[in-house]
Formats: sequence, structure tokens, C-alpha cells
Amino acid sequence: MPANITSGLDELVDKVGYNMTMILYQFNHYMDVEKTSLQNISSYINNSSPIGVTVSHPASYAIPLLLIIYVIYSIFLALSAIQVIAILHSGLYLFKDPRKSGIHYPPRTRPFVSIIIPVKNEAMDVIEKVLKNVASLSYPRDKFEAIVVSDDDEEAFSSIEAITMKYSKLYGVRMTAINRKSPIGYKGGAINYAIQFSKGELIMVLDADTEVPPNYLMYAVSYMEAGYDMVGAVYRGRPAIPTTTSKAIKVVYDIFNEIIILGRFLSRQKWGFSMIMGTNFVIRRETLMRVGGICHCTADDMDLSLKVKMSGGRVAVMREVTAISEVTSTYMALKAQNIRWSSNDSIILRRYFRRIIKSDMPIIDKIDILLWLTKYPLLSLGGLSIFISIILSIFGVILPPFYVLALEGINIILLLGFLTLMLAIARKMNYGIMTMIFSLTTMSIMGFSISFAIIYHYIEAMFKDLEWIYTPKGSKAAMRVNGLLMEKALTVIFIMTSIILFILGYYMAFIYSTIGAIIMILTMRRAK
Repeated sequence: MPANITSGLDELVDKVGYNMTMILYQFNHYMDVEKTSLQNISSYINNSSPIGVTVSHPASYAIPLLLIIYVIYSIFLALSAIQVIAILHSGLYLFKDPRKSGIHYPPRTRPFVSIIIPVKNEAMDVIEKVLKNVASLSYPRDKFEAIVVSDDDEEAFSSIEAITMKYSKLYGVRMTAINRKSPIGYKGGAINYAIQFSKGELIMVLDADTEVPPNYLMYAVSYMEAGYDMVGAVYRGRPAIPTTTSKAIKVVYDIFNEIIILGRFLSRQKWGFSMIMGTNFVIRRETLMRVGGICHCTADDMDLSLKVKMSGGRVAVMREVTAISEVTSTYMALKAQNIRWSSNDSIILRRYFRRIIKSDMPIIDKIDILLWLTKYPLLSLGGLSIFISIILSIFGVILPPFYVLALEGINIILLLGFLTLMLAIARKMNYGIMTMIFSLTTMSIMGFSISFAIIYHYIEAMFKDLEWIYTPKGSKAAMRVNGLLMEKALTVIFIMTSIILFILGYYMAFIYSTIGAIIMILTMRRAK
């Protein structure tokens, strides 16, 4: 064999041998790393330090603080996971066969219905629109009436009365307007006052900014004939001012209403608690009188739904019809609305907690009601998580204790499931994926900023009733309500904290704080 061929074969054998040696070395090294990693993970899980894995052992004063933080954070994570599981359970029922409602349509009877429309500080175009909507109902003209009850001053009421008389004559429908001389008791007080002038066997409450389809009353009566005492419908949003902010609010509200209102009812027809939205509902007069009317409080819809439930009544959300209601058009109006809604939950929790616990309701119903009343703080973990991440980074925590890490992992998996559910429902409602992603991102940014105010006012409402927070609608939708004091203060706090953390060398904490500052700045820009 020629020498050059022999030399080439020897060189090839040497290369193959070298490569095989390197492969074996890399494999052995990989196995050592894997073994060490598994040992570290096993050690972390089985012998997890109560303060987790840290860069260096923290000072003695820091250990009790870290333990307190872990306990509070773990409770929030656990309860948040339960909330998301409950929401996922509700959402899955939206994909079940809609033909099994168990009602007879059209209804066999046509009971008289009194439609009560409470108004205060509403734009005249809003009132005109709701009266036109009432006149469009496909229900016998001699079987319903509309009563507009106003808490406005005499000048505004005279305009409301003139509009009401105009449309009553135009459409041949009995419509009257009444003015309360002593407007106390918020919306509930106005409705109770109007009931004195009504004659309906059924009472329908309709917000001025809400529109119902022509067959709404026909389906409501069908549900009443099926044995329900109070019925309502979810609504789709309608922005008064078409901006990117209002469009994002509409999309997310539409999907959330579908899940937490309609889906909740569909999944809890034999157990649990269903909420009727205050924008539109029909209730038997006898049921309303039995539970003492509507409360003189800001949480009128929640209070009434709970009283009907605790009195043994049946509540239903109609799947066959959908209302249209105006959604907020600005960040500040969104904030005001969510503060009111979250505070209402807290007020009802304070007022009814003992009665719920002592009631004869099944334990699963009690738990479900309490879950509903604590949804806002538990689903507002964004702000809390940022602050906790900053504190843990300052104390050099690389990994929290295993039970905290496990709860965080469970929440991430559940939130991914929730995101998947929302995308599926968005597609079902003919919203594009990009529209949904943009809307969810926009609402997440605003929701992070609002979460601080929600938690603050939720806690405040545990000790006292809060005043009604006005949400501007119609031609007044752009009106500025409340202010941005909290947002400005938090922006300054996050920026100053970021600067200090960077100077001190706490770079991970600096990143978390900077993220908080960026989100607040984006919110401030959107608020303008």
C-alpha cells in the first residue's frame, strides 16, 4: 500500500479516535452536570431553607421579614390559583351545547312589566337612546310601561320630562318621568321610589346607557315561567369615544363578561352563586318585596343577587339574548369604575360575611360566594409581585423556598390556561388574535396601575361605605374624573427607587423597579 494512503488512513483513525474521546468526555461531563443538578434540585426540594437560596446569608433582622413576606405572598398565590381555577371552570361551560336551557319559548303568558330607568347627570342623548330602545321591544304595548326616575335638579328634570313625553306620544308607549325631591340611597333608593308608581307584576331595571334586543322581555318571561325569580343578560361593550383605549376595554370586558357572568351561571345551575349585572335585569315584584327591595348602597346589584340567593330564590343569566352597554372610554373612567366595583365587593363582604357563614346554604355555595367577593384583590397581584421581587432581590434571594416557587409555577400554568381560554372565546366572538393580544396587553398595563388603587379602596371599604363614584357616559364620556395623584406618586417612587438601587448595586431589584416605572409612565401617557 502506498505510503501516502497509509499516512492518510492513520490520520483519519487518529481524528476519529480523538473525536470519540471528546464525545465520551462531553458525555461524561454532561452526566456529571446532570447528576450534580439533580442532586442540587433534590437538596433544594427536600431541604429547602425557610428563606430559600441566597447569594449570602442575610442579616438576622432580615430573616423574620422574609418569612412574613413568604407567608403573605403564598396565601395570595394559593387563593389566586383557586380563583383562576374557578374562572377556567366557568369558561369551559361556554363551549357546551347552548340548546339545553330548559325554557319554553315563546312564553305562554304576557305579565305586565314596569321598566324603571334611573338617571342622574346623564347626557340627554343617552336618555333619548334608551327611550327609543324601550319602544322597540317586541312585547305587547299594553303590557309594559317605562318610568324614568331622575335625581337631577329641576332644570335638568324638565328636559328629561319633555323628552319622555315626546317619545311616549311618538311610539304609543306609556312613559312617565318622576323626580325625587330627596335623592338619597343612590341608584337603589331611586328604584325603590319608582316602584311605588309602578304596577307591573315584573320589574325590569335598565341603565340609561344600556340597550337590550327586541326579544329581551319575551325571553325574560320564558325564564320566569321556568321558575326563576330574577334574570338578566350579559352585555357587549359600546365605546362612546372610539379610541385605542376604549376599544381595548371593550374587547376585554366582552370576554370577561362572557366568562365570569354567563359562564359562571352555566357552570353553577345546581350549586354556587350567580351574579346579575345591574345594567339590566328583570325580577318578580313579589321577590323584590320579600327581600326588602334594593339596598341604599353603591353595591345594589351584588346586594340584590345575594339576597335573592339567600332567600331561596333562583337567579339566571339568559344565554339567548345579549345587551349592549356603554363601556368607559378613558383610563380615569376605567379606574373610577373598577374602584367602585371592587369597593362594592368589600362592602358586601363586610355586611354579609356573618350571615353567609351562619346561613343554611351548602358549604360549597358559601365558598363560592366568598370567592366572588374576594376576586379583585386576588386578581390584582401585579403590583404586589413587583414590590416582593424588589425586596427579595435586595436581600440577595436567588430562589424562594420551594413551596413559594411551586405556587408561582402553578399560577403561571393556570394563567397560560386562562390566556388560552380567552383567545378561544375571542375567536368565538369573531375577535382576531392580534386584536385580542393588543387589547389584553393594553388592559394589563392599565390594570397594573389600577391594582394599587383597587387594593387600597378595597381595604378602605372594609371599614366604611364609600361614596358613589360617577362614571361619565355618552357625550360626557371624556369628562375627567378623580385624578392621577396615586399614579404620579407611584411613578416618582419607582423612578427614585430604581436610581437608588442602581447606585447601591442591586441590579436585579433595579430591573424590577424600572419595569414598574415604565408601566406607570405608559399608563400616564395613555391617561392623557
